[in-house]
Amino acid sequence: MKIILALFLMFGGNFVLSQTYHFDLISIYKTNYNNEIVEQVVLSNSDNQSYFLSLYKKNAYLFDTKNRFRHNFKVKNKKDTKPTLVYKNSFQLSEEPRANYDFKFETIKEDSISKTFKMIPFINNKIIETFYIELTAKKTDKNLFPLYRFSCMHLFETRDDIDLNENIIIVSSKVIGESKREFKLVSLQEYDFIISFD
Repeated sequence: MKIILALFLMFGGNFVLSQTYHFDLISIYKTNYNNEIVEQVVLSNSDNQSYFLSLYKKNAYLFDTKNRFRHNFKVKNKKDTKPTLVYKNSFQLSEEPRANYDFKFETIKEDSISKTFKMIPFINNKIIETFYIELTAKKTDKNLFPLYRFSCMHLFETRDDIDLNENIIIVSSKVIGESKREFKLVSLQEYDFIISFD
C-alpha cells in the first residue's frame, strides 16, 4: 500500500495535468470582414459545450471555458482530413468579461422546425439602442447555441452565461445597426477528433 501511495504522490501531478478533449462536430461559419470572406472553423463536443478548438492554417487554439484556460497548438499538417497538432503552451483566461454588457432574447417568429429571434444588448437593465443581433435557428436535439457564440460573437466567446438554453443551431445572423455584419453556417458535420497532452 505504501508503494502504491508513493507512486501516486510521485506521478499524481502528471495525472492531474494530463488533459484529453474529445470533439464530435466540425463547423464552419462564414462572414464578410473588410471585403474579405472569412471562415471560422471550429471543433466542438455536442454533449459538452464548454470547450472549443479554433482551427487556422498554422495555429489552433483550444478554449476551455469551464476551467478558464486557452491551450495553443501549432498545426503541423493539415493536408490530411484530420490535422496534426503540436502543443505549444497554455495560459489562464481572465475571469473578467471582455465586454461588460449582457443580452436578452426576444422571439420574432417560431414554428416546429425553426426560430427567428433578436439578441438585444443591455447594461444595468438599460438597452443599448445602437445595435441588436437578429438570428435564425434550426431546431435540433441538442443545444448548439454556444457553438455559435464561440464562433461568431467576438468578445463574448468565453461567456458561458450567454446562452439561449434551447435545442437549436444558429444557421445565420446579422448585426442590425453599427457594423451590419452577417454570419452564415455553411457546414456542420460529425467529426471524431481527440487531443491529449500533458
